[in-house]
Formats: sequence, structure tokens, C-alpha cells
Amino acid sequence: MVLDDLSAYVQDRGWIVPTGMAFADTGPLDQNPDTRAGWQRVRAAATGHLIQGLVVPSFAHIAYRAADWGPQHTWLQDQGLFVIATNPTELAPRA
Repeated sequence: MVLDDLSAYVQDRGWIVPTGMAFADTGPLDQNPDTRAGWQRVRAAATGHLIQGLVVPSFAHIAYRAADWGPQHTWLQDQGLFVIATNPTELAPRA
């Protein structure tokens, strides 16, 4: 399971995931991130200052389409969050 792999990655680095802050977004990756329930939970956690960063399998799990990636990446940076992809070349954002 994806969350198990990400949990192992985080634990190996000694990081802590606050209770309830591990999200699985089961919507199609090619869907606009602003309409995905999982992404909305991430955004709410970020604006509520409940998280300091994101660990995802690939950046495409944030935004699959290149046109969506730019605005999402800028928003994450504006929030002061770090973003780490455990396999950044898997499913790179597409045009």
C-alpha cells in the first residue's frame, strides 16, 4: 500500500506524521487537483498550519497535468511547505 511505503520513508528519517494527517487521494490523477477530496484535505491542513510538508510517491500525485502542477507547486511554496517525492521520476507531470 502506498501509505505504508510513505510511512516507512518518513519513519526512516525520524520524522513524525501528526495523527490524522496521512491522506490517501483515491481520485483519478488526471483530475484537476482543486476538485480532489484528498488534495482539499491537504490544503486545509496546510492553511491550518497542521503540517510542515508533504511526502508523496511522485509529484504527479499532487498534479498530473503540467498546467496544474505550476499553480499547485507555487501554492505549496507560498505556504512554506517542503515537498518530497520518494520516486520523483515516476509519473512526472504531463502536458
